[in-house]
Amino acid sequence: LSQMTGVNYTNVSVAGSTYTYIPEKISSNRCLTQTAEQGKKEVTQALKDNAAIPGTSFETSISGISISKPGTYADYDIIILSAGTNDAKHLPSGMLGTLDKSNLDNTTFTGAVNTIMKEIAAANKERPSGDPIKVVFVDLFYRANKGSPSASVMKTYQDRLHAIADMWNGDSGIKVYKCTESSSYINASNADQLTSDYLHLTRFAQGQFGAKMADYMIKEGILK
Repeated sequence: LSQMTGVNYTNVSVAGSTYTYIPEKISSNRCLTQTAEQGKKEVTQALKDNAAIPGTSFETSISGISISKPGTYADYDIIILSAGTNDAKHLPSGMLGTLDKSNLDNTTFTGAVNTIMKEIAAANKERPSGDPIKVVFVDLFYRANKGSPSASVMKTYQDRLHAIADMWNGDSGIKVYKCTESSSYINASNADQLTSDYLHLTRFAQGQFGAKMADYMIKEGILK
């Protein structure tokens, strides 16, 4: 995205991460809601505390921003949320949780995503520019590697993610977008060429995905 559009960015990447807190399946420092809960002070505090974890990376192009002071949600014009595939793998569909903003139980899928969205909505009120934060939900990635959830389970989680996005759109002025076309970038017909194991993207595919995301965000007016 940065190469295609020239935007300044902070990228927090945690391999194997989930929205949901699943202590028996995923190390707690890979739970995105824990990062969100601390986001009022520092977006990547959880990563700063666990910087030596294999598979964890942090990069930024914003001058003066470092892993020890990455800024807060209010500092960012756009927040892209791209996760959920591992939630579908590790959680039964009964752990979706109630579809209500008051559900902040991060041991359920909905409550976990709500935890993040609540912090973003609160941060939107603190923005000095007054321009609303734009949140982009990326559709779940195609996966067909060993242990992958069934297509019906993936659809169940995808449908709930869309419902959560719709529920939060406009809350405290934030604008929420659903990048539904992203699910077509990697699919059954090209996964053997664009992934290393029917899940993880090749370097070439990562570049293609970034280019398509840039095109989508410009087309939707998220980036100008």
